[in-house]
Amino acid sequence: AATTADEAPEGAYVAKVLELVPEGSLVFSANSMAIRLIDSVYLKSDKHIALLCNRGLNGIDGTVSAALGAAQAYNQTTLITGDLTMLHDLNALALQGELLRHHGGDGAPSIVIVVLNNHGGGIFDTLPQKSTKPYFERLFLTPQRVDFEQAARAFDVPYRFAETPAALVDAYAALVGSPGISMIEVPLTLDGTSERYGRCR
Repeated sequence: AATTADEAPEGAYVAKVLELVPEGSLVFSANSMAIRLIDSVYLKSDKHIALLCNRGLNGIDGTVSAALGAAQAYNQTTLITGDLTMLHDLNALALQGELLRHHGGDGAPSIVIVVLNNHGGGIFDTLPQKSTKPYFERLFLTPQRVDFEQAARAFDVPYRFAETPAALVDAYAALVGSPGISMIEVPLTLDGTSERYGRCR
């Protein structure tokens, strides 16, 4: 039977992305859970890739813009990010037009954004400020229900939805190498993050 979104942990998707990225390409990681997941699942490999991460003022500010800037030095970039980090810099997707009209057109670098969407700030469920009090969900977990497909369409960014690791393989294969920005959304559950990954620092 296929693994469902509820059965496949975040790490399974991140490991699959690292397996799929082409030789010589850039993997740009967001902060919070993304970089911790890479640290948890990355295995030694003969495949040569570059790995970058940018620490913004609050950890997530400007991450997409930073990734798009770094991507100009590579033919292929894969950004691994959570949903809140994506939302903090969603307007960076407006650079799609710039890339396709003024920075290469069909020869523009390919940037695949993989959004790990647990509908909130899962990292805070693993940090010392975790609480069962009502304020914690509203101020830290900050649940959100943004429609990333519609957001991608607003900026003419090709979009795929991957609810299983197998679907992620197909989605990535369809988008890798395409000029400009594209997006893959991976649905995840917010509940149980701390049980799966323990306490983070």
